[in-house]
Formats: sequence, C-alpha cells, structure tokens
Amino acid sequence: MAALTIQTKEKPAVVNLAQSTGKSADASGTPLSVVAALAGHIAVIDKLVITVGSAISFTVNTTGGELVDSQYLAANTSWTLPQGMSIRGNAVGLAIRITTSGAGNVSFFAQSHYEKAVPDLNLYP
Repeated sequence: MAALTIQTKEKPAVVNLAQSTGKSADASGTPLSVVAALAGHIAVIDKLVITVGSAISFTVNTTGGELVDSQYLAANTSWTLPQGMSIRGNAVGLAIRITTSGAGNVSFFAQSHYEKAVPDLNLYP
C-alpha cells in the first residue's frame, strides 16, 4: 500500500494585539505610520477609520507598494475598512502607513496585530 503524505501550511502565530491613533496636517511628504514595523513579522490592520478635514485622496501602503488603492474623500468625511476585512502587509518587517495626495488634516484609528512569518512550503513544485 502506498503512503500518502499531506503537507499543510502552518497557521501564523498572532502576536502584539494593538490599538493606535494618529493625525497629521500633511501626510503627502511624510507618510503617517499606522502600524510600526516588527522584524520577522507581517503587520495586519483589523479595523481602520480614516477621517479628513479637506477633500483629499489617500493610499494605505508600505515601502513595498500600495495595499489599498487611492481612495478619494470629500471634505469632513471618513473612510472605514469594511467589517470582517483586514489589510495585510505585503512583506515581512514593513510598517503600514497612510499617504495623502496633498496637504490637509488627516487622522486615523486602527486596531492591528502582527503575524509571525511562516516559510512558504511550496506545495506545488
């Protein structure tokens, strides 16, 4: 009888549940940090509310690229990450941040966690 071997990916360990807030008058030149980088871990945002004072566009990104494409907000409005969705960093050890299209007041509230990086098992060689 032939043996059957099944490989599965290990579920990432969740660490450092956190809550953060921040604000900036201009997040176009210097991005607003939402979740700090943690070596060997991937940052994940579980809840996010972004509020702006003037009409502006924003992206949620890392130095590795955009995680949420450009979103436009009218003056004095907010954007909320849909319930049950998350924003996961695109690489290990990168911070998640908000960048705006220009000057204007922007603030955020976020709940986040980190996942320990798990090596890819390459299930389909």
